[in-house]
Amino acid sequence: CTSLTEIIIPDSVTSIEGDTFSNCTSLTEIIIPDSVTSIEGSAFSNCTSLTEITIPESVTSIGGRVFSGTLWLTAKQTENPLVIVNGILIDGTACEGIVVIPDSVTGIGWSAFYGCTSLTEITIPGSVTSVGGYAFYNCDSLTEITIPDSVTSIGENAFSWCTSLTEITIPDSVTSIGNYAFDSCTSLTDVYYSGTEEEWNAIEFTLGNDDLLNATIHCSNGDIVPEIQSGDIDGNNTIDANDAYFCLLAYAKMSVGSDSGLTAAQEKAADVDGNGTVDANDAYYILLYYAKKSVGQDVSWAELFK
Repeated sequence: CTSLTEIIIPDSVTSIEGDTFSNCTSLTEIIIPDSVTSIEGSAFSNCTSLTEITIPESVTSIGGRVFSGTLWLTAKQTENPLVIVNGILIDGTACEGIVVIPDSVTGIGWSAFYGCTSLTEITIPGSVTSVGGYAFYNCDSLTEITIPDSVTSIGENAFSWCTSLTEITIPDSVTSIGNYAFDSCTSLTDVYYSGTEEEWNAIEFTLGNDDLLNATIHCSNGDIVPEIQSGDIDGNNTIDANDAYFCLLAYAKMSVGSDSGLTAAQEKAADVDGNGTVDANDAYYILLYYAKKSVGQDVSWAELFK
């Protein structure tokens, strides 16, 4: 609505959905009422005339790139390259070099440092409990990062295409790592984990994290977690029909209420589609991967799932 200059949001509204006001280029001011608790991704993106925004403390969830392309965001970046709203770091794309996030931040928002290629080092405080999706996407100058013990989840694509990232420290407080969180982290060689091998294998991993799983995992007690290759259930460094057999056997056992017969590491290798369950779909993808490799095709798991 390029001619929209003013709008009043009533108190009955509790959330502003993604892209709601995107590209409303004549909108100059917005007052968000206290009833609103969440603003979803790109809600006000490219509102190029927007200079005044009132955000109440009731807003505790802010999606990615909500205010990108607005004069309001540009002004905030001039004041401080770390733009923080209600404890959420919503934008750090103007940062360069070494960055220290203040203790007032409780969450790193979606796409907060998206494409920040000048970012070389960052310190995340213990006040942060979550790293949002795409938070450090394509920060290709970032070489290492330490995630504090306060963080329990790492969002999808959070560190994907951080091609210079060589090491990362992950605490045992992390219970889930989202889809493609470390996709195309081609330089990642070492992961330092504050828990045990058993706890590492209990983390919920999903699609596209092979670069993380194939790095050397150093546990706090000195143990090295054996490399886990998606699909290689029998651990012979080859993905073939035998792996599909073990996958189907485990699925059959679990279908009748029995134990899968697989170790935690083997279950992680078997769950190639990353849905948290070993089933016939995983066996299908393993066989498809094997078939394509057998005829000389260069294929990756990510390509199979597209």
